[in-house]
Amino acid sequence: MELILYRGIQVEKEKFEEIRKSIITDGLIFNNNFTDKIYDIKYKHKSLKTQEIISRKNDIETSNQIPVLCFGDETCAKIYALRNLKDKKTLIIKAKINIENVVIDSRDFLFKILSNFKNLKNEKKITIIENMKKVFGAEVEEYFTKINSQTELDKIFAIGDLICNDKTIMLNYYCNKLTLKGGYKTKTKHSFFVTSSIAKDKIQEVYTVKENFEPPNTDIDFKTLL
Repeated sequence: MELILYRGIQVEKEKFEEIRKSIITDGLIFNNNFTDKIYDIKYKHKSLKTQEIISRKNDIETSNQIPVLCFGDETCAKIYALRNLKDKKTLIIKAKINIENVVIDSRDFLFKILSNFKNLKNEKKITIIENMKKVFGAEVEEYFTKINSQTELDKIFAIGDLICNDKTIMLNYYCNKLTLKGGYKTKTKHSFFVTSSIAKDKIQEVYTVKENFEPPNTDIDFKTLL
């Protein structure tokens, strides 16, 4: 199964056409020019239903592939590409990505909620779960039930890693229509990490966007949830 994802980057104005043509000709090869400064983690896990002990050591394996940030729609890619834009030009890449090479980006929204969840009152926890179900689908409630019984942050984050790799939850999140505001005030509906370079035959469009763009209104704010 393939997802249509969008990546938004900034390039030097004088190199825009050269880079655009190279992506069309060669695909998007992830290297130091096209990656985000994030950890090189590739996730692997067993079914939560059959897993009794959850630990990062057992559930995550490292990879030499550097993942990059992509989004489920053009609007989110525009927001990312236009951030702090100075003397550069935006470049949007629209591509088909195999779902096996995709994980949910949890840094600015989900994991910030998980890191605070165990310290909240039950009423607040119920509110958060209901909001998470709106974003990630009903299946996410099972994971939050597991999280509620954990006291160690590493195990809570390990369950979060399972959420990020659950393909049903991923598809629910991909279809999310609500605009989320994370801890760094970044707005997105669905952000993902892509863990493989993108072949040229998977690239659908490479283009720029206008700078006079108005971001959508926020539906769920991380800070108001807590």
